[in-house]
Amino acid sequence: MIGTDSLHIGACKYDILKIQRKETGARRFDNVDYYAPALKLVVAKEYPERDGRTTLIKFDKIYWSK
Repeated sequence: MIGTDSLHIGACKYDILKIQRKETGARRFDNVDYYAPALKLVVAKEYPERDGRTTLIKFDKIYWSK
């Protein structure tokens, strides 16, 4: 875990844990998962770009299944 933060998805705000994931081998894998313990799922992922910037991809909406 690299820290905590909060993230808005629509009108809702979630506390998140930032978890860095790295894997080397045949495929190099390096990103940060934004895990929401209240929902028990990863709600966003942050990817490093080659120029040093990062890209955050998050869910736009979360629906409860019935």
